[in-house]
Amino acid sequence: MRRQTCRRSIADLPLPARAGILRGVPLSWNEIRHRAIAFNKEWKGETREAAERQTFWNEFFNVFGVRRRTVATFEEPVKKLSGDWGFINLFWPGRMLAEHKSAGADLGKAHAQGMAYIRGLKDSGRPDRELPRWLIISDFARIALHDLEPEQDPDAPLFKRLPPSVEFPLAEFHKHIRHFATSTSNLVLGAGVGILRHAR
Repeated sequence: MRRQTCRRSIADLPLPARAGILRGVPLSWNEIRHRAIAFNKEWKGETREAAERQTFWNEFFNVFGVRRRTVATFEEPVKKLSGDWGFINLFWPGRMLAEHKSAGADLGKAHAQGMAYIRGLKDSGRPDRELPRWLIISDFARIALHDLEPEQDPDAPLFKRLPPSVEFPLAEFHKHIRHFATSTSNLVLGAGVGILRHAR
């Protein structure tokens, strides 16, 4: 049985403290791209959601040089509108929520499930600062990224703004790494100012 430890959530810390905990030598774009290519090769053809999704997300974060467990948790409980309890596959308070499905699953349904979980978080009294800005969906073969608050970046230069939603095959992950980072020292896992902004 996994040993339980008592620790403050990183979301409860001020931004400078969060940045300090995770600060490290930034990876170059070239290194991130190479890691993304290796990640795709490692996960090509995988289909077993229950068996492999947590390893998938740990290694996804590692592409950007971030240790997942320092920022996000697996299987966060949330009460759904039906009154039943559900479990968020991956939750980073105030940043992102990820839902993972078996290969070939309907990503639209997974998106709807993710949005229902976000509603459940809000209805259960979680503070707005803990509600995620980004929703990421994957079935191993594809990744879909949704910015739920694109209006937060109105001052971004017009041609540098990323679309609120983007979907691509995992084989093209290395071509889309900038959807997840605005700079190698300002990793974001999301469009605009992004998810991993303070994770280095």
